Amino acid sequence: MGTKTLFIIFVSFIFLAVSCGKHKSAEKDFRRAKIFEQDVKGNIVSPLNIKEFEGQWHFQDRELDGVFGVSAKKFYSTLGQAPLKKIIVAVIDSGVDIHHQDLKGRIWTNPDEIPGNGIDDDANGYVDDIHGWNFLGNSEGDNLVEDTLVATRIYKRILTKIENDEELDEYEAENFSLLEAIVLQNREHFQKRFTEISQHINKVAQHLELLKILAGMDNINKREQIESIQPKNDFVALIKTELLDIWDQYHNGFSGMKKAREMAKYYVQVGYNPEYDLRSKIVGDNPIDFQDKSYGNNDVIGPDATHGTTVAGVIAAQFNNETKSRGLTSEVMIMPLRAIPKGDERDKDVALSIRYAVDNGADIINLSFGKSFSQFKTQVDAALLYAAQNNVLVIHAAGNESKNLEGGQSHFPNKFLLAGQGVVSQSIHKNFIEVGASTQHDNENFVASFSNYGQSSVDFFAPGVQIQSILPFNQYGSVSGTSIAAPIVSAMAALYLAHHPDVSVEKLIQNLKSAVVLSEQPEVLRPTTADQTSSLIPLSSLAAKPGVINLVKLFNQ
Repeated sequence: MGTKTLFIIFVSFIFLAVSCGKHKSAEKDFRRAKIFEQDVKGNIVSPLNIKEFEGQWHFQDRELDGVFGVSAKKFYSTLGQAPLKKIIVAVIDSGVDIHHQDLKGRIWTNPDEIPGNGIDDDANGYVDDIHGWNFLGNSEGDNLVEDTLVATRIYKRILTKIENDEELDEYEAENFSLLEAIVLQNREHFQKRFTEISQHINKVAQHLELLKILAGMDNINKREQIESIQPKNDFVALIKTELLDIWDQYHNGFSGMKKAREMAKYYVQVGYNPEYDLRSKIVGDNPIDFQDKSYGNNDVIGPDATHGTTVAGVIAAQFNNETKSRGLTSEVMIMPLRAIPKGDERDKDVALSIRYAVDNGADIINLSFGKSFSQFKTQVDAALLYAAQNNVLVIHAAGNESKNLEGGQSHFPNKFLLAGQGVVSQSIHKNFIEVGASTQHDNENFVASFSNYGQSSVDFFAPGVQIQSILPFNQYGSVSGTSIAAPIVSAMAALYLAHHPDVSVEKLIQNLKSAVVLSEQPEVLRPTTADQTSSLIPLSSLAAKPGVINLVKLFNQ
């Protein structure tokens, strides 16, 4: 989970390397190919389907519609060939509502596992993994929802050694004071922040109640409504001033206050709390032993599948006539892998999820998550290399902190390999794409204000603002974030693979990068947080190819 904290401190970690995993057998590859390759003669997309792509801006075309989308509507109006196979896209996330009405027929099923018999039929180490696996649970069906931050875990480990009079290694001795400051000072900061936000919520409620009486106003949800108040006395003028001041302190005004309080509460009670350890009680594994794989369960939905469901919906949701929402392609099967809690995901869960996806036939892995520290980056890198060896593409969201990712030390996982001792080398993962978020405008507001960026760190952009998608329990909503931009690219890559199943991952990445339509703006506003002032910077400094990937251009290569 990307985090915004009072203290932005980067810590060098000791990385341990453990070799694990096995290659897929030729027999399983053949069996899966028989199951998933489809006889789709005559299943050519007709112009009648184009109406399904008119409900969302990101399907539009810059030249035809004046909207800087991916040109999906234009693509489907001209597509004249049938896909050759279904593509498996692994979604490593918080969980996916596999029962959503718009994901019917779009969820991967393990062809080698017999449901409900309590036996690991395919001998892959996971019992009854019918639709994927949940690395945040136990065999009793219990699930972990929240977890601490990496800095807190390392601090707690060193603190325990000190309390037990155990000898510290060089790294632990050098970094304990720094880690202690990060954890304790941030926890104190968010405790104060929680109190402050609670006071704001109470004050706003009181002021709005008074405005009903004094000004006849109700249900304020726009700043303009506050600005329109015409004070008849000093008291109402004071209320107006205080409401405007509070509104400007939060993203999305008053609606953002409760979310901000929930986040502050999380940081106090969980994120920066050294005593919080539900992981050991629920999951029960050794989270730093990458050979300890016997944990989790087959509940790929989990207690809160909101984030993962929206990601899956952007890729593959069926057209919904009422909401006008749909995923970008129907030529996919979603493989849900639950590994991302509220808090910092464990490197072990991420690495094992990647290996699971590869071993069970995924063609593409979508990673719509990230964090500021990676304690075991070499282990995650080893899993990414394993994916590359098996011709599996990895798409990663650049993050939503409005920060420059240059240097490869501030957002994980990433494309950069380590040279040793936490030093980033020039080598990069050849199967890895980093995606930033764009708006519908090809002007100075081209890049989403929240998107991370970087001239060599981010490859290109995809739409990521106010995208309609699905939510759990057959609900729908508008979502924003690089977490949404990444699956748009995953869907486009899957659609291309469905028509060109023999292309190598290296060639696929080359084609994806070549399919970018560059923005025409020489300068754009630098992404900033709410408390920063933005300024114009060269567009070329924001990504390797500062533009939006285009579906028509992808297929015309």
